[in-house]
Amino acid sequence: MTHQDNTLILIFSIVDDFCKSHLKKKKVNKRGPHYQYSDSKILKMIAIKYLPGIKSDRSLIRMLKYGLAKGIFRKIPDHSRFNRRCKELAHCLVEFQKFLALKLGTDSNPIRILDSTPIPVVSYLRSNRSSSFPEASYGYCAAKQEKYFGFKLHMAVTPSGIPTNFDLTAANISDGKMTEELIELYEFLVAIGDKGYLDRIKQEELERQNKKLITPYRKNQNKKNSGFEQKLLKLRRRIETVFSQFKEQMHLGKTRAKSLIGLITRVLGIITSFTLGMYINSLRGDKLLKIKGLLA
Repeated sequence: MTHQDNTLILIFSIVDDFCKSHLKKKKVNKRGPHYQYSDSKILKMIAIKYLPGIKSDRSLIRMLKYGLAKGIFRKIPDHSRFNRRCKELAHCLVEFQKFLALKLGTDSNPIRILDSTPIPVVSYLRSNRSSSFPEASYGYCAAKQEKYFGFKLHMAVTPSGIPTNFDLTAANISDGKMTEELIELYEFLVAIGDKGYLDRIKQEELERQNKKLITPYRKNQNKKNSGFEQKLLKLRRRIETVFSQFKEQMHLGKTRAKSLIGLITRVLGIITSFTLGMYINSLRGDKLLKIKGLLA
């Protein structure tokens, strides 16, 4: 049995466990035939798409029919039906990701690293002619030093890189405005962010809630980070590694979405598949962030 076969068996087992314990069977009260493709099958297909970095739904269907994963499903939906079912299961992806994060023991870790990454939806030059994403806006990507049109993925991860909280906003929403959104569910927490999260009033307010927000100070400020804070701030590189894998391995920067619900579904698929890959690595005793190669 190959490494790929072992990984597929693990994926199927984990998805089935989640579906049995978290998804209730629903009666479909509508005219026409019931779903031919179960929630479990669609969730497995989503994992098979994003873990090896397959770029499109068409490519996924082609691989399942003729490629390395040929024969693992008796019936395979066409790409348009698969796309519709993915959108219908957006809420299941959220629950599945939470299920995996809990399995990875995120509740026992009191530290979260906060950051955001840009998600362009159309080229900057064509943005004024796009009507597909009325919710999008113009933003600035500091890493590339360029403007873009689209959205931002705001996220919190553990020091190991496990995603725990995330949200999608228009590109013009600043990181600091999303701080409380990302950490509001926790009673005691140390949050680490870059200078975009620096806000003295908000930091004092969070301390009254038994939460501490640590950021680097600006050069024109008299304050300096303590030695302990400087060590914690070095952990920020971990979320940069996570975003890098999202984009290089799972094509977050080029989702090919044509609507907001399509974009949301793809983002959820990427985050959930990434967390699933980390959970598989934890079961095998491998490095959690060793996602590339799981289904190569």
